[in-house]
Order: sequence, then structure tokens, then C-alpha cells
Amino acid sequence: MKAFLVWHERSFPKTHDLATVGRQCISIDASLETCVKRSYRLTQFAVLSRYPGEFDEPTPEEARGSLAIARSLLAAILDRLPQQVRD
Repeated sequence: MKAFLVWHERSFPKTHDLATVGRQCISIDASLETCVKRSYRLTQFAVLSRYPGEFDEPTPEEARGSLAIARSLLAAILDRLPQQVRD
């Protein structure tokens, strides 16, 4: 999502919060809304696993579901960027 924002010359805060970054993407291309909003729950994996303490590892099923969301979002973002950027 940050690459999408950079391509569109939009600045963004230094954050791992996918909702913050995602809202900016949606403001550029509303057709990303469903896919981007599904990704919000992935923020926990970017933040919780970085710091010591209690972190329940996802089950294999949760991991597969999260990976599917991430792949879907990546595909949606790449589809909206020019070919030269994707190579």
C-alpha cells in the first residue's frame, strides 16, 4: 500500500497500522475498499510479533487465511500500478 501511495505522490506517516495507510489508498481508488479493509486485521502481525510478551501464534488455518488476504491485497495494488513498476 505504501508503494501505491508513493506512486501517487502521497505522503504517509511512519506506521505499521494498515488502517491508516489503507484509508489513504481508498481515497485515491475507492475500488480498493473491500480488499484494503479486509487487510486491517493483519496489522496485529506487524506489531505484536515485534515486541516481547504474550503473542499467540496463529493457527495454521489463521495463517493461511491471513496469507490469502495479503496476496489478494498485493494483487489488487499491483493491478493498479503500471507494468514498469511491477517488473
